[in-house]
Amino acid sequence: MLMNKIKILAFIALAAIFSACGSDEGGSSPELKKNYIGNISPFDTLGVEFNSKLVDLDTSSESNVVLNGGKKWIKRNTSGKELYFIGTDTTLGGSHSFAGGKNDSIEFKNIKNSDGYRTPRTVFYFSTYTILDREPNNRQEDANDVELLGKLTEGVHFAGIIDKKMGMSEQGFYNLDYEDFYKLNLKRDDIISITITNKNTPIKVNFFGACYSINKSLCNDKTDSTTAKNKYSITLIDTVKTGHEQAVVGEVSTFYIKIFENANDKSNPYTVTVKKL
Repeated sequence: MLMNKIKILAFIALAAIFSACGSDEGGSSPELKKNYIGNISPFDTLGVEFNSKLVDLDTSSESNVVLNGGKKWIKRNTSGKELYFIGTDTTLGGSHSFAGGKNDSIEFKNIKNSDGYRTPRTVFYFSTYTILDREPNNRQEDANDVELLGKLTEGVHFAGIIDKKMGMSEQGFYNLDYEDFYKLNLKRDDIISITITNKNTPIKVNFFGACYSINKSLCNDKTDSTTAKNKYSITLIDTVKTGHEQAVVGEVSTFYIKIFENANDKSNPYTVTVKKL
């Protein structure tokens, strides 16, 4: 009988030990649901999600969260599963942005969840697209060169913004930014795919090139636009026509991507993917 009591007490003690080690659901240290995400727009709000509710976060210093410059908290909750961050750079139109075209990280130190468990250190990694949009580029003569970022056959990704404001004129008024131009080199029968994604009001994309034919139908000049219905994303696919050749068959010509809108005064960030199919 005594032996049975000893066995029962030993079993209860072991059960208590396993329970204290966090075998129950939720009884574990806070961990990131994802440690890395691929490229985001520099103009995005970055959400970082944990597997459990965090508590007692120090939002007044870097005791719990090390931002390494160029980033700041928004919705600075001292508890919750998700934390949100934006870039500290600000465009003239009022949009925040991270530094574009770089790998970046946010370090979390000594964070605690609602179950009382702590994680000494964990790091969230992310990357941002390059901001190719360099003002002034509101004429095709000032178009930014897409191919500086990579090979069209591999796909080129970048970010830009219809910012509405892009600097002061000599008269003291803002120069307006309602359109951006980008350029690339193509030849006859090349097939180009242009994907535009934005988050605010609809945005338009126009693909065109210098036309040397009297018959304008033999040249490319195609426009499409994002809508709320397609979640502000559109892919324009076009094949280069014969009217762009000046003399030599297979000659490379310069083409343009015009991104524009004039619906409101709110700045409108976007991302672009250009690929030769």
